[in-house]
Amino acid sequence: MAKISTLAAQINKDYGNVMLDAGHLIETQGGIIRTLPSLDLALSGGIAEGTITVMASPPKAGKTTTCLSIIAAAQQQHKKQCYYIDVENRLRTELLSTIQGLVWTDEQAKATGIPALKIVKSSKGNFLTAEKYLNIIDTIFKTEEGAFVVLDSIAALCTEELWGIKMGESKQMMSIPSLMYSLMRKIAQILPCMRSNLICITHLQASPNSYKAPVGMGGNAQEFFASNRLVCYSSQKEEVDGEEVGKNTKFKVTASALGKPGGEAMIYIRYGRGCDREEDIAQVAEDMGFILKGGAWYSFADANDKEHKFQGKKNLVEFLKNNPKVSQWFEDKIRELAFGGTKDESGNSGKK
Repeated sequence: MAKISTLAAQINKDYGNVMLDAGHLIETQGGIIRTLPSLDLALSGGIAEGTITVMASPPKAGKTTTCLSIIAAAQQQHKKQCYYIDVENRLRTELLSTIQGLVWTDEQAKATGIPALKIVKSSKGNFLTAEKYLNIIDTIFKTEEGAFVVLDSIAALCTEELWGIKMGESKQMMSIPSLMYSLMRKIAQILPCMRSNLICITHLQASPNSYKAPVGMGGNAQEFFASNRLVCYSSQKEEVDGEEVGKNTKFKVTASALGKPGGEAMIYIRYGRGCDREEDIAQVAEDMGFILKGGAWYSFADANDKEHKFQGKKNLVEFLKNNPKVSQWFEDKIRELAFGGTKDESGNSGKK
């Protein structure tokens, strides 16, 4: 025993405090970012601090809106400084203003004490290549504890060599997969120590093998280093009275830092509203039996045993929007049943 203690002391003296008792993992374990109830269920709890998440889907499936909703959750629960690496130039004020809880203006930051969202993107006369974007991400993680970064997207990154040649010229270039692998190797050890997070958005492309499912662009680095992987194979438009009002996008969890893979989550994206949290809560509550459905009617008894009954899901969702305390009550019940308690901002579990 004395030899082991002497060895640990010597290693810690030479390399810093790196040899620790296994119980130290409990003390250093990061918190958990709670997202939408359905997505948390699929991820076995949410997104753990210190992890890399990859989100892949066909174009126009709602990845940007979903990531902005996750950013809002990280801001509200942990007051994180969040960065959106807008390679695709997707962000507009019209979109940002629809995301519930998102802090993106100086006025909102002053009122809430939450750092406003920072956006990194090319500007007139200052084009950012793939190398520059990835170096900015590397710098953020090395210098700021608790940073939350979304890269949108891997597929849109353009290398310096590609930028410098004419269309049609043949030239051996450093590929995006190679650059992504270099970035992942550099930050893989940093993120857990700094309790930071990276979400990489990528596109699905057809597999050369017709018998295999579509694969995400960006190479194998995302497979090796991502603790969470969300893949969308289905996104259907939602219509009301013949007018398209949004889309219902289903993500399958193929890897999760907190539990087993295989979970699925339907994200209800509504134009002008972002991710519809109340519709998500209504559907999960129905699936768990908290809300009863009979034909076109939905019914439940609230915390005060008051009976509520609605014709059509639209009226139920509208009620939850107008009664946030009832909506929160349902969400607490969902998390209590699914995870045995709720998660506070530090990630600790506690019964209610």
